Amino acid sequence: MKKDEDISQDIKSYLDQTIDELDNKTATKIRAIRRETLELGESRWSSWGFPLTGIASAVLAVIIALTVFKTPVTKINPAQFEVLELLSSEHDLDLYENLEFFTWLAENSEENLGS
Repeated sequence: MKKDEDISQDIKSYLDQTIDELDNKTATKIRAIRRETLELGESRWSSWGFPLTGIASAVLAVIIALTVFKTPVTKINPAQFEVLELLSSEHDLDLYENLEFFTWLAENSEENLGS
């Protein structure tokens, strides 16, 4: 089992890595909230010392990161798979563009052959 310091270092490394990937606006908000949290922690919890403020900052940063990066999952219906398959194929799309004409031609050819 890892020591508390190792776990804290892993969390800090992960958070540092994810904050590098944030846009400036979000990163600025996170820094401001962190600064406020540190100031609040020093004034209210000075008897607990630095570890409590560090943990509070890390938890706050994780909550903000999870909230910012949470994206809704969209379901794709089977009809969309067919369209995607057509668009991604290397085949010529002329047949699909003129599908109505070819359908009409096939129907009329069957009628002419049957008469």
